Amino acid sequence: NNLRDKHDSKIIEFLRAITHNNPVIVKGHSVDVEGMWISILKELLVVAQSIPNPLNILLDLSTCPRYYALAIIATCLKRGLASNITVFYSEGIYHKSKDEEVLEYSFTKGKWRTVPIPSLDGSCDPEKKKYFLVSVGFEGIKTIRAVHKADPDRISILFPDPGINPSYIAIAEEQNQELIDEFMVPEDQIIRVHAGDAIGAWKSLSMKKLERPNENIHYLCCGSKPHALGLALRSISLGYPTVLYNVPEGHSVTDVSPSGNYWRYDITDLSSLA
Repeated sequence: NNLRDKHDSKIIEFLRAITHNNPVIVKGHSVDVEGMWISILKELLVVAQSIPNPLNILLDLSTCPRYYALAIIATCLKRGLASNITVFYSEGIYHKSKDEEVLEYSFTKGKWRTVPIPSLDGSCDPEKKKYFLVSVGFEGIKTIRAVHKADPDRISILFPDPGINPSYIAIAEEQNQELIDEFMVPEDQIIRVHAGDAIGAWKSLSMKKLERPNENIHYLCCGSKPHALGLALRSISLGYPTVLYNVPEGHSVTDVSPSGNYWRYDITDLSSLA
């Protein structure tokens, strides 16, 4: 909708104003995650090798797809490329479509292809049962399809409550009720955390300890980006869960504006201080 022409120029102008070097622009199709990741990782390694100390990274989670954001964080921490990662997130308000009196909450087009995120691909034992911890959001129909295809033996749910907007809780409940009913998910297997609180999600997951040693652990990111970050941090701290991303056939243009609430998550690699 010609939004990129306006927004990209502002971003590039800002980046040029705050750096001594020209910003590196990595271009590619939004759903070519494997190809784009190779290009992003290449540039990360070039920067890391040019600086004697571990990197300090600022990452805008608001606009960066989960696949790249979580891959950057996990790869940089696991390889010792970064000692500090600051993640910024702006809450978004979704508006009603021009043609219908309903919220537009279909952010993707076509079927989902579920893939592991680089550096978060975990471990797998074919003799163990399959467990899925699913963060849920507005795309409930596609979420249940992805879960059906994976055919897990057991699931738990990370649910956005409170929501960024109070009305969003009811939408998420309606969208995911079929998933809860079909897999008979008990209330004690549903973790409710603010949709924007990545660290709160990580803390709740760590306290609940829903994972079992006799299962292959998978985290499926179908909900908010902060919840996806919480799942990634839980996976990094445990070392063995696989974090999964749903690659769509395309992305929809969604009318969204900032709510005025902003989150900052500071992640520090304490092992580098030892």
